[in-house]
Formats: sequence, C-alpha cells, structure tokens
Amino acid sequence: MRFNERELAALANGGVREVQLQMRGVRGVYKERLVKLAKNFLFYYRLEETEPLGALLLEQCTVERDTENSLSFTIVYEDESGRKYSFLCPSSQERDTWVGLLSTASCEFLRSRIIQLREDIWKLAGSTSAVWDFG
Repeated sequence: MRFNERELAALANGGVREVQLQMRGVRGVYKERLVKLAKNFLFYYRLEETEPLGALLLEQCTVERDTENSLSFTIVYEDESGRKYSFLCPSSQERDTWVGLLSTASCEFLRSRIIQLREDIWKLAGSTSAVWDFG
C-alpha cells in the first residue's frame, strides 16, 4: 500500500492517544516504544524521537488479549503473511483500554457499526425503505 509521506507524518503528529508500551521486535525482545493511535493507524516511535519508526494500518486485523499474560495483547493480520505485533502494557486495565481502542479503530468496524445503527433506526421507525445508502 502506498502513502504520501507528508500526509502520514501529519497524521502521526495528530495522534488521539499515546502511551509508552513495550513492543516485541523481530528478534522476540520487548523494547520500550512510544505508541500513538491516530484514526486507523498505530504509530510507534523510539523514545525521545519525533519521527515514527513505523506505522501499523489497523485494517484486516484482529486485536487479541494474551491468555497467558494479563498485561499483553497482539495485533494479528488476517492476510497470508500472518504478521503479528505484540505489546506489553504496565497494567491489565491499560491493556484492556488499548484492546478496546484498537479493536474499534478500523474503517471496517465503523462501516459495520453504521450499518447496525441504520438497521436499528429502521426497526424503531417501522420502515424498511433505505433512508441512507452506504453501499
């Protein structure tokens, strides 16, 4: 997927929520990272740096709580690569907060939520005709 670097940098600077978490690297070692959620992107930074080290697009993925460790969660991509990104939080409450935020950040989630709300409105109004068409 292609991105405009300036637009991506501007998005990274406008993060909705940020926190320091430990992120598991390629070698399986956890490293302290500043993590920022902006729209449907999760940016991660080395501490004390202003440019993101990387960005995760939160589409076609699931966010899973670790069943063996109450402080960690993993982002698992549904494509054939099976990419996984694991994070370790300072508390289980912080972990639950991040799982909730990341699980609802995708456009896929928002689209399904809009469809569900539209159906609820139809039921309340007693109408089956389309008021809005979201495709």
